[in-house]
Amino acid sequence: MGLRTTLGSYVFAEEKEIRNARAIQQVVDAKVIVLATSNMTFCGHKLPNRQTFKALYSPLLRTPLRSPLHYHFRLTSTRAIQVPFSGPPTYDTVARRFSSYPNPLAFYAQKRQEDARDRGEFVDIHDIGGIDPKDFDVLITDIDEEKLRSEIAEVMGIQFLAKATEEDANTVVEIGHGYIFGRNVRTIFPCVVSHDGKAHWVFFIVDSGAPLTYLSVQTSELFGIMEDQPTPVKLAGYRHSVYMSPKNSHFANVNILGMDFCNVNEVRPWHDYKNRKDGMGKFMAENDLDLIVSSSDSSLVSFAAYAGWPSGTVPLGQLKTSLPYGLFVLARAGEDEKIFQFMSAFEKTFEKIGLPVLRDF
Repeated sequence: MGLRTTLGSYVFAEEKEIRNARAIQQVVDAKVIVLATSNMTFCGHKLPNRQTFKALYSPLLRTPLRSPLHYHFRLTSTRAIQVPFSGPPTYDTVARRFSSYPNPLAFYAQKRQEDARDRGEFVDIHDIGGIDPKDFDVLITDIDEEKLRSEIAEVMGIQFLAKATEEDANTVVEIGHGYIFGRNVRTIFPCVVSHDGKAHWVFFIVDSGAPLTYLSVQTSELFGIMEDQPTPVKLAGYRHSVYMSPKNSHFANVNILGMDFCNVNEVRPWHDYKNRKDGMGKFMAENDLDLIVSSSDSSLVSFAAYAGWPSGTVPLGQLKTSLPYGLFVLARAGEDEKIFQFMSAFEKTFEKIGLPVLRDF
């Protein structure tokens, strides 16, 4: 059995001649899948002894209606008040509490109003004032206008602030697609923003801490949006008011999709941190792989850098092959130990691996 890469086939000696059979078997028994492209071939490895966690949170799937204690009541001097489910501090309790009636959010909001009323305090259920757009600030050091123009635009396949068609400007997006950028795992969402007869593609950073939606200074000036006042635009096909990022803020050069847009339009964000919505991550997920091994450092090093995934190099110089580089190994974020596992097993096979037989794929 051999290990195929773009370098060729490494031929293992017969098993009875191998000194450390256990280490060899880690490599030999690896699930090997070769992805051939026009200029390179990736070899993915599924390491053995992979743990599964299917039933880890199975108790959360139980319906709370099975429990006779689902409905709880609190007795007062005049009436019985239905309260949210309560129990020991467990994941099951949290799941049942938020699926019980009444919902704890609504229950305690009403309770605070009633308590204030009982104390004789004035309770105004109406909104007595909006959010000042200058009250929010966030320091974003890994993304600026240059990154939006270059790296992010390159991944999206759309030029920075490119003009959009009228059809795209009027399309109401029901399922939007983006990707996760860099070591700081920023969620990038591209969509069309239109205002006053202009329509352009805008790259937003989705920020769960931002109460409002902001357009960068440059984007705002492109649409004729003034500072310190809300401006109604069409964003991903939805009518919504946006603000210019304050010029003296730390995010003046980026676009922020805030929680006001998500709340009003009942958006359900879904983040695929495992696959990061990229081609290599998708390939690894579809084939249930732990590692990607390539003979070309440059083909994966830029991806590892922007994705924040761990990587390593197996030096083939120890094979006495006169090759100037080694095998580049890439694993998913947080799975550094799998690189060391592979490299350790691979290194122990050096004495019994034959010279590479170069093949033209």
